[in-house]
Amino acid sequence: MVSEKQRSKKRILILIAVLLVLAILALLALWIVKRYDEKEDGEGDSAYVFNYGEIIYKDEVYTLNKDVETILVMGLDNEQDISDDSYNNPTKADFVMLCAFDRQSGKCHAINFNRDTITDVPHLGIGGQETTTVREQLALAFSQGSGKKDSCLNVQKAVKNLYDGIVINNYIAFNMEAVPIINDAVGGVTVTVEDDFSGIDNTLIKGQTVTLKGKSALIYVRQRKGLEDSSNLNRIARQQQYLEALFKQAKASAQNNKNLSTDTLLKLNGYMQSSCSANKLNSVAADFTQYEFDIWQLQGESKKGEQFMEFYCNEDALQSKIIELLYKKREQ
Repeated sequence: MVSEKQRSKKRILILIAVLLVLAILALLALWIVKRYDEKEDGEGDSAYVFNYGEIIYKDEVYTLNKDVETILVMGLDNEQDISDDSYNNPTKADFVMLCAFDRQSGKCHAINFNRDTITDVPHLGIGGQETTTVREQLALAFSQGSGKKDSCLNVQKAVKNLYDGIVINNYIAFNMEAVPIINDAVGGVTVTVEDDFSGIDNTLIKGQTVTLKGKSALIYVRQRKGLEDSSNLNRIARQQQYLEALFKQAKASAQNNKNLSTDTLLKLNGYMQSSCSANKLNSVAADFTQYEFDIWQLQGESKKGEQFMEFYCNEDALQSKIIELLYKKREQ
């Protein structure tokens, strides 16, 4: 039989537990209020996630735009078949671009992330579990893991760590050998050469307009070593020029070849990996030949680190762009 003393002790323990829960809830509420009201040094203009799919920015509540679908596109700095089962993964993500397809407008707005961008990169243990995060180049995120799904998801996390409001629905990762395949599938890409490639590819003469074919396309978007300006910023400018021409050419080619996206995907088998199903991947490939594209370069500052170049993004500019592309004001 339970004594009065035992019942009293039980009631006291229950009361203490209730008070602890209330205290935690009160602290959480105070933290939210503090974040919302904080305006010192311009911090009132910063955004933060209020609920999943909702963000408070400049005293306005924004919700995810359901008409927008995002795909993270990665270009990997290896030329091996991506289906290799090796767990030795020295590969880096040299090219990272977030594409936001707006189904209502028929436009795709892309954010090109500098591979040197400093962010919190998750480091994975032998079993694939996250052990810690390290402030380092975004490109290194792919080298964590097996070079398969876990590495792709790790790049996603590293991108999301730049800003809480980034939403990524799917990813597609290509290795370097995919570039000539895509380039030639659309009939070649015409550009005005912006660098002197003498001794590297003598068909690429600075100032001349050429139609890139095969390996020349890969050299044009990948090469840094041996150029007068070997910075990644210069390469990014060249990549943007190439991508804008590629999307334009793909759109024109698709009008003459209705099977362009399907045929190209078949040729890319073994040179890419994606979170998309086969049907979804075919739909996405078709989108790349139909949507109007514009590319926004991640803004920020490049600095020489202890060993490598480091790019520090302008967080205000990034959050403003993410809200513009992925969110809309909540209806009152």
